[in-house]
Amino acid sequence: MRRLAFMLALGFGATVFGQNAETDRLWSSAQSAFEDGFWERSIRDFEEYIGQTPAEDQIALAVLFQAQARAKLEEPEAGIRLLQNYLDRAGIWRTEYLYWLGELSLKADRLDDCLKFFKQVLEAPAASVDNLTKTQDRRLDACLSASRAVAKGADAESIQSFSQQYSSIFQLSSGEPTLAIVREKVRIHLILAEALLESVGPDPAALFLDKLSAEAVTAIPDALWDRLYMELLIKRKKQETAPAVEIARKLKSISESSQLEAKLSRSISLLGRALKENGNLKEALLVFQSNLNAPVAESLRREALLNIATLLIESDQADQAAERLKQFIQQYPQDPIIDLAYLTLGELYLKIYYSLKEAQTSGSTGETKVAMNLMLDPAQAAFNTLLKKFPDSQLKGKTCLNLGWIYWERGETERPRSLEMFSQAVALLEMSKDQAVAQWKLADCYFETGHYMKAIERYQQLLQDYEYSDSIREEIFPNALYQIILASVALGDLEQAQITMNDMLLKFSNGSLSDQSLLLVGRAYTRQGRPEYGRSILELLKKRYPNSPFIGEADLAIAKTYAEEKEWSKALGLFEKWIETHAESPALAQAEYNRALCYATMNDKEQALKLFQLIDKKYPTHPITRLARLWVADHYFNERNFILAEASYRKLFETDAETSPVLRDQARMMAGRAAFALQEFDRAAVHFKTIVETGTESFRPQALFAYGDVLLRRPSTNPASPLENYAAAREVFEQIPRSYPKNPIAAAALGQIGNCYLQEAARDNSLYEKAALAYSEAIRAEVSDISTRSQAEIGLAKSYEKQSAMISSTQRKTNLIQQALDHYLNVLYGNNLKPGEVPNPLWIKEAGLAAARLLESREDWLQVTRIYKRLSALDPQSRASFERKLSDAQKRLLAGKSDLE
Repeated sequence: MRRLAFMLALGFGATVFGQNAETDRLWSSAQSAFEDGFWERSIRDFEEYIGQTPAEDQIALAVLFQAQARAKLEEPEAGIRLLQNYLDRAGIWRTEYLYWLGELSLKADRLDDCLKFFKQVLEAPAASVDNLTKTQDRRLDACLSASRAVAKGADAESIQSFSQQYSSIFQLSSGEPTLAIVREKVRIHLILAEALLESVGPDPAALFLDKLSAEAVTAIPDALWDRLYMELLIKRKKQETAPAVEIARKLKSISESSQLEAKLSRSISLLGRALKENGNLKEALLVFQSNLNAPVAESLRREALLNIATLLIESDQADQAAERLKQFIQQYPQDPIIDLAYLTLGELYLKIYYSLKEAQTSGSTGETKVAMNLMLDPAQAAFNTLLKKFPDSQLKGKTCLNLGWIYWERGETERPRSLEMFSQAVALLEMSKDQAVAQWKLADCYFETGHYMKAIERYQQLLQDYEYSDSIREEIFPNALYQIILASVALGDLEQAQITMNDMLLKFSNGSLSDQSLLLVGRAYTRQGRPEYGRSILELLKKRYPNSPFIGEADLAIAKTYAEEKEWSKALGLFEKWIETHAESPALAQAEYNRALCYATMNDKEQALKLFQLIDKKYPTHPITRLARLWVADHYFNERNFILAEASYRKLFETDAETSPVLRDQARMMAGRAAFALQEFDRAAVHFKTIVETGTESFRPQALFAYGDVLLRRPSTNPASPLENYAAAREVFEQIPRSYPKNPIAAAALGQIGNCYLQEAARDNSLYEKAALAYSEAIRAEVSDISTRSQAEIGLAKSYEKQSAMISSTQRKTNLIQQALDHYLNVLYGNNLKPGEVPNPLWIKEAGLAAARLLESREDWLQVTRIYKRLSALDPQSRASFERKLSDAQKRLLAGKSDLE
């Protein structure tokens, strides 16, 4: 209200009275509402007053009050529009209009406009004694606000220019009219000095501060305190810690007077900081201790508590720091800063955890790891207590951030809880480094749990929110950009990956992750089938970062691009050269594996086998060795050396505990097939049954099917019941369509169920119908392919044939034979094909022979000849056999015609 009181003291308010009772009443109401802080009401009342059309200068004053009310309502833009609309009619209030346009522009962060208006006030002419008084007062006010605007802009040149151009306004003189004016001039001087300190440096700030005479402000204790405080900032900036301590002692000394008692706790805080920076840890500890007691401001008590804990830690007294915090919590359970005590205690344990983690090596003992985990438990307990006891604490956001880190450190199983805590921290924290870290780790959680799109969104939000924070940009942005590249590659969105890579190269070309980004994207393009483009990016890495530690990896990746392009000789030459020149590289095993693959692809299987076996010998624990072992095992299997194949597959899941579940099951499946080929059915059954019981979900359907096949082929152990294997196998096959109805193998299993019923029907004729039902389901199944449907249709035809042999009714027998014939012909003529399918010659041949056999039994020799002609044309390899059958059929056809004649 100082501005309003100033205006009224100059007689601004009195000029509006004496017109008529109504306007006087409206003015008085609006003015009272303004003085009492009812800003919206005052705006309405002043608007009603203006509606009475008073004199122009009175309207201008009412608009001025409305603009100030808008400022109070945090609506600076509305206030600016009001004043600009009436500026040409402001009359005697023009200087006030310009001043408030500056204040409102400052509030709206329109710094250029703000300075423009304040400079007009500072340079306004003195037209009369009254106006001179107003202008001089406003010049000082405008100078103070303009100095804040200049400092806020943090432009070194404008700060120096302003301080030189308008120094006459805020210079102190011996004849200052009031102490209030002295304080205001000192404030301007200190604002500009601090701005120079931040934008230019301590030396120019010190020179500028020297112009403010210490003697001139001695009579005003708070002004003297402010000047000493500025000196302290300059000394600390120059890292002159000993002089900083002496200045801090003076601050504390003058604060002990009754006039500056309110500044004592802050002076103690500054002295503690200065002592800490100068290495006087014991004294600093004692100084901060005195700020723990009421009635010190809560913020300073919080700072004291934090510094006490930090000082004890820096003095290698972490245990004592924890005890001090626990004592404080116990002694002052209702203290306003008890939530900070819990937070600090938790952070103390967390800090000890990270110091132990940083110090541990690969040879660290188990005790060290146990000790690390013992730090997480009390840290988590302290943070959880804070959240439980102080659910509305301002420290809740930081607490959630810390809990997010704890769950992160606990490993993959706690990622969901870590994500939850980081998410809460982002929502609760104001924009700050802590919030930026929370956003970063929240995105990391999404990335770690495979939610790549959400991860990219969170990383990009972080980049957007903190674009103008230099410290966060340098510290966090490169990591965020790299993670976006990783997530984009994982999604197969290489366009986004490359855009982000280019952003990284543009903004952080000298960063530690720029060369890695090129390597990552170059490899990704190669894997996506664009090796030439990938190679160009890898070559760019070598050109831009010739001293990069990733040059070797880039050369290896370039060799792979030629392998992808099937330029095997060139790729092999590069791999050979790379192996010669990188004998100590961690990627040597990978390079040797790629070299062996080149030989394998160039059909030099003997050399490839030697190299893959050499990898197994040289790198028995390396992950790539498992792929080398798999190649060797597959090689023996394809060469039909099933004994060595099974032994090689078994090595992958019996002697290597680190083999992935998928590779383990793949090797076990192939070991089972090798044993099956050797007719070692019991061994094959063990392999397949193990996958069914303990394997990964993706392998269980095919393992069940293979296990069923083993039961079918294994000799019966009970000669009295030769069909029991079919019943046992059928029970296994039945699990597949029941548990995995959408899996393509389910249709084949239905066909096998039909086959089993067909065999079992030899002892129970009713099972023919079940066989037919199973075959029909296999034919209708959406996942059934042409081979499965053809085999099932042939089986269905056989079931009808078998049933016909059991029926005495001639008509029923004839119908069943005709149905069987129709199904055989469906396969032969391709009636069971779906769009895009190609018939399987094996089943066409079997169906044709079966159809011909039925027709022969009916002595329909004309149809028989036609079928054999068709089969002869479809299967050139069996043509001789078909032609003999055709010749015989033709003879029978001719004989039949002769009989008719």
